[in-house]
Amino acid sequence: AITLDGTASGSPYVGQMNDQHVRVVNWGDNSAQAEASFTITSSTNNPKTFNATWSASHTYAAVGPYTITIAVCHSQCSGAEGADNTVNVNVIIPPATLTVIKHVINTGGGTKSASDFTMHVSGTNVSPATFAGQESPGTTVSVDPGSYSASEDSTIGYTGSFSANCSGQITSGEAKTCTITNTFNPNISPVL
Repeated sequence: AITLDGTASGSPYVGQMNDQHVRVVNWGDNSAQAEASFTITSSTNNPKTFNATWSASHTYAAVGPYTITIAVCHSQCSGAEGADNTVNVNVIIPPATLTVIKHVINTGGGTKSASDFTMHVSGTNVSPATFAGQESPGTTVSVDPGSYSASEDSTIGYTGSFSANCSGQITSGEAKTCTITNTFNPNISPVL
């Protein structure tokens, strides 16, 4: 999610104690604009000034560049009052990353290495989606926000176990690590 924080200020006329403003944010992804009114209250300083803060948050459904348009206006964001109070902010929503580590335990006579195992990651816009296993530091996979899952092809003679973060939800810019451990088991026989 992105959170925007801003301030607004002004100079009141004689006797004015507060001023009504409106804040409009267009997030640039065809989502509905978030509109909110807020009151700027006069300070006790001499000369008096109006000061207020505002905040707005939004979660993007997809990665990519976006242009956010922010307008803070007096009463309404149209006509002369809104014309000079608009700013554009360019943001890039990055994909998430999943680091997949393949660990192999060969105690008891196993001979496989990490690269003998084929790994898979499912999700949206996954790259790479299939790759050879690699011990730490592992393989870094790019994936769009949303649900994802890491898996592997079964290998005769080994049992696999999955750490936390090998499946679930991931958000933009988030980094998670999944470790898949395969342990040699001499009691597993090939299926004929």
